[in-house]
Amino acid sequence: MLEVTESAMMTNIDQVCHTMSRISEAGLVFSIDDFGTGFSSLAILRDLPIGQIKIDRSFVSQMAQSNSDFAIVESYQLH
Repeated sequence: MLEVTESAMMTNIDQVCHTMSRISEAGLVFSIDDFGTGFSSLAILRDLPIGQIKIDRSFVSQMAQSNSDFAIVESYQLH
C-alpha cells in the first residue's frame, strides 16, 4: 500500500490520475492520508484507484463534540 496525502495528490490531478492508474495496474493499492484537509472533490476520488481513505484527525478528534464531524466519520466507516 502506498500512502499519499490529499494535498500532494491534488497538485496536478491529470498527471496524478495517470500515474496512480499505472501504479495500481502493477498491483499496488493507494491510501489517501489527511483526507478532508484540502479541497478535493468526491467525484475525483471516485475516479482514482484508492483502496483506503484516512480521515484527517481534526474530524475524528472532535466527533464527540460535533454532530457534523461525527456524521462525516460515520459515513466513511459504513462504506
